[in-house]
Amino acid sequence: MIWIGIDAHKRVHQALALGMDGVLGQKTIANTAVGWTELLQWASTWPERVWAVEGSGSFGRGVAQFLASRGEQMHEVNPRWTAQRRRGLRRPGKSDVLDAQAVARLLREEGESLPLVQADTVTSASLQLWSRLRDDVVVDMTRLRNRLHALLLLCDPEYKQVIRSLRSRTGIQAALTYTAPGAGQLDRVREQAVRQVAEQIALLMDQERKLRTNIESSVRQHFLPLLEIAGVRPIVAAG
Repeated sequence: MIWIGIDAHKRVHQALALGMDGVLGQKTIANTAVGWTELLQWASTWPERVWAVEGSGSFGRGVAQFLASRGEQMHEVNPRWTAQRRRGLRRPGKSDVLDAQAVARLLREEGESLPLVQADTVTSASLQLWSRLRDDVVVDMTRLRNRLHALLLLCDPEYKQVIRSLRSRTGIQAALTYTAPGAGQLDRVREQAVRQVAEQIALLMDQERKLRTNIESSVRQHFLPLLEIAGVRPIVAAG
């Protein structure tokens, strides 16, 4: 059996093949579909092989999914598990190779206990995408609500007598037609800014609602057993 560790980076991956008697080879590839294909061709020298990558959900996701979808046995290595090994092996100028070696050694020693990377299905990949997009939308809405709050305070420190909540659709609808007290030109500029930010929030609220509908429908249709766990709702299950 040959154990292949991958040190994944944004643009370049470093792979190292390890046997029982030591290092058998190493290869640097671009983090592209062409590079992943080259890596698989290089590894074909060793028919009995298993893989591990650090970061199968981030920089290593592409190569991990590429290999898993082609029937390769791919494991995930948590960065915390290899940190101590890397510190012991590290030398100036050879960090990527030694990082890959640390991953391969951990795979060789503890492979049975390392989680397997499963190839994405359309269902699981879509759900994951919707969940991440919704998380981003929620962050954007929070940022814009904070901005809207600050603008409304400039218009009227007691604006909450008119707009009680910036989290509700009713509140955002009120902000869309908000009229600032005062008759000055600056008052009109500020109320226009309030309306513009409210428009952005309204758009994001529509997007969040559509994403949440997709998530809830997918979870109930394909991942219903997760909802039997106490406290787990569709949004949590999708995460």
